[in-house]
Amino acid sequence: MINVVLDTNILYKEGLSSVPMLKLHRLVLSKHVRVFVPELVKMEFLNKKISESGTKLISAKDSVKEILSKKTLQDRDIHGEISTIQHSLEQLMETIEGELRLDFDEWVRKYNVEIVPIPNDCTLDVMMDYFAGKNAFRKPQNKDDFPDSFIEKTINSIHANVGELTAILNDGILYKHFVRAGKLPIANSLDSFLSEQRNVDKFAELDANMALFRVNGLAREYFGSEEFQRLFLEKLHTESEFIEDIFLDEANVAVIDTGGLYIFGTSISGFDNITNLEITEVELLNQNEYSFDFTCEAKAEMSYCAEYQSAQELLDDPVLDVETHSTNGEGIHDLTQSVSVRIYGTSIIRIEGEMDIEKIQRDSRTLHVIDNPITITFDFDDVEVDMFK
Repeated sequence: MINVVLDTNILYKEGLSSVPMLKLHRLVLSKHVRVFVPELVKMEFLNKKISESGTKLISAKDSVKEILSKKTLQDRDIHGEISTIQHSLEQLMETIEGELRLDFDEWVRKYNVEIVPIPNDCTLDVMMDYFAGKNAFRKPQNKDDFPDSFIEKTINSIHANVGELTAILNDGILYKHFVRAGKLPIANSLDSFLSEQRNVDKFAELDANMALFRVNGLAREYFGSEEFQRLFLEKLHTESEFIEDIFLDEANVAVIDTGGLYIFGTSISGFDNITNLEITEVELLNQNEYSFDFTCEAKAEMSYCAEYQSAQELLDDPVLDVETHSTNGEGIHDLTQSVSVRIYGTSIIRIEGEMDIEKIQRDSRTLHVIDNPITITFDFDDVEVDMFK
C-alpha cells in the first residue's frame, strides 16, 4: 500500500470532488493508497474556504448597508427590510460554515483519511528552527512560517510511523524543503502522483478486472466521439443560466496578450455563446462513471484593474468594448470588457442502470431530460483571454 500525505494547497486547488480526487478515491477503495492529512492542514483548508465565503458575504452585506445610506432612501421606511436582509446574510454564513465542515468530514469518511495531530514533542524543534532559519523557515525569526513548520514536523512524524511515504505538496516552501531534504518521494500535484507508473499499472489492473471491460472500452470511445461532442455542446447550451453565473478569479485566468499594458485583479464571468468544443482524455473512474477534459471557446466579461495611463489607452481604443465603473484616489480604474476566451474544463458522466453501449448512445441523445439515466456535471477550471482578439 502506498502512503500519501496531502498539504493545504493540494486540497484547495483540487477541491474535494475534482476528477483527480475521484481517481484517487478509486485507488483508496482498492486499498492501493492510504491518505494522511495533518490536522493543521485540515484547519488551514477549512479556514480558507470559510474565509473565502465570508469575504463575499461581507461584501454583499456592505453593499446593502451602502444602499441604506443613500440620501434618497433615508426618509423611506425600508430599514426593517434592510435589517432582515443583513440578518439573513449572517445566518447564511453560519449555514455555509456548517456545510463546509460537513463536506470535509464526509470526504474524510469516504476516503478513509487519517487526520494526524501535531506531535506533542515538536514545539522545541520548531522554536530552534525559528531562531536558526532552518527547515521550513525561510529565514531566522520569520513568524509567517510557523504553520509550515508544524506541518513539516507532522509529516516527519507520519513518515517515522508508517515508513514509506509520498508527500503531495503544492506549497512552495514545504516543497523546496522536502526536495532539499531528499528523504521522501515528492509529487507537486495529484495528477503527477496519479500518472506515476505504479498507479497507471494499478488503474490498468482495475480496468481489466471489470466484468464489463468491453462495454467500458466502447463507452470511452463513444464519449470521445464527434457525435457525443455535439450532444455535450447542446447540453451546455441548455445550461446557459448556470454557465452565465460561473465566476473564475485571477488564479484561473491567463491573459495571453495585454498589448504591453499593465492590468491586474482579473476575473471572468458571464460566459455565453460556447462554440468549438473538443473532448479529450476520456477516463474510466469506476464501472459506471467516467471523466473527460474539454476545451471550448466562448464570449465572456472580464473585470480587471488598470492604472490611469493604461486605462486611458484601453478606453480610447475604438475596437475594444471597455467600460470604467470607478476610479480611486490613486487613479486605479475598475474596468470591464467583453472578451473572447478559451475554456479548459472537466466533466464527470454517471450512468445508472444497465451498462449497454446501444442504450448509452440512445440516452445520450436526450441529456437535457431531468430523469435521464445519464447525468453529466462539469466545471470550468481555467480560461485563456486575448484582450485584443
